Amino acid sequence: MKLNTKLAFNPTHHDPFGMLLVGRSWEVGNEYRYGFNTQEQDDEVYGNGNLNTAEFWEFDTRIGRRWNNDPVNIPDNSPYLCFGNNPIFFNDIKGDSWDITKSEKDGKTIYTITLTVAVYDTTSDKSIDTKQLSEKIKMEVESVFSEENLEGAENVIINTTVNIRTITNASELNSDDHLIIIKDDADYDNMEKDLEGTKGVADFKGQRIFLPKTTAAAIIDGTNTRTISHEFGHTAGLYHPQDTGKDGVNGYIKEDHDNLMYQYWFPKSKGIDPNDAIKLNLTQYEIMYKNFKNGELNKQTQYKTVWKKMPSPPGSQSPYVLVPYKKINSKR
Repeated sequence: MKLNTKLAFNPTHHDPFGMLLVGRSWEVGNEYRYGFNTQEQDDEVYGNGNLNTAEFWEFDTRIGRRWNNDPVNIPDNSPYLCFGNNPIFFNDIKGDSWDITKSEKDGKTIYTITLTVAVYDTTSDKSIDTKQLSEKIKMEVESVFSEENLEGAENVIINTTVNIRTITNASELNSDDHLIIIKDDADYDNMEKDLEGTKGVADFKGQRIFLPKTTAAAIIDGTNTRTISHEFGHTAGLYHPQDTGKDGVNGYIKEDHDNLMYQYWFPKSKGIDPNDAIKLNLTQYEIMYKNFKNGELNKQTQYKTVWKKMPSPPGSQSPYVLVPYKKINSKR
């Protein structure tokens, strides 16, 4: 009989953040690399079970701290925090929030999209029903990011799942969460110059979306059914299509006025109810997929969606453009 050493059996007991308890673990086999939080162990750095690694982060299981900064910037959290300091309640398998895969089956192209989201009400009176808001967001995003709203393509299946919850304190946030922050209207307007009157704003390819209280209320009562999906598009790396003014670039198609990524005013100027402008095309799904595949999403925010009245690119129909965040800071 030949022993198959590729099989492994390793019952273990851990401290809360995953450090192995002395004398409380053993294993048969030598090729099983995974442990606490389903993450891969890197035993060459600090010894057996003392460092775990995932797709977007590494952390020391002995002290419960990560090596790199958390991609979600929360003012009252350390950027090295793990599991919101509560590893019993939270997990963080990969350290990301977008997950986009592409496959082929029976002659069809299948995009599978998963979003992990936390909703955080920071308004002064906490009057927003965040549970109801979360239900509306899940329903809207799963409906908008579907083949029913796909233009110009056949034999494509889009499966979108939104895992969403509410939090009441920033310490409850996981590093793989998209964070939707509800702010008082005045606080929202003061975040950036020219934000006043906009429906929402997002970190481009990042993980934060800010909504004024009035937008959150409109999502709940059903009078706004596109803003949150539009802002999620920005976090996936989608621009406003008209910012280039060139057919085929960033998903822009001339005379296609019902695209989700147009700003709210644009379909309205064409006589279209903005809530009906929720279409996406195959080019945009490919942009999202390639951004994820190339590791451009779910990391430290590099750009921020900032509304700035400034000269638009040639051919653009928009008085507002996406401006690199660092360049804006350098001008202040």
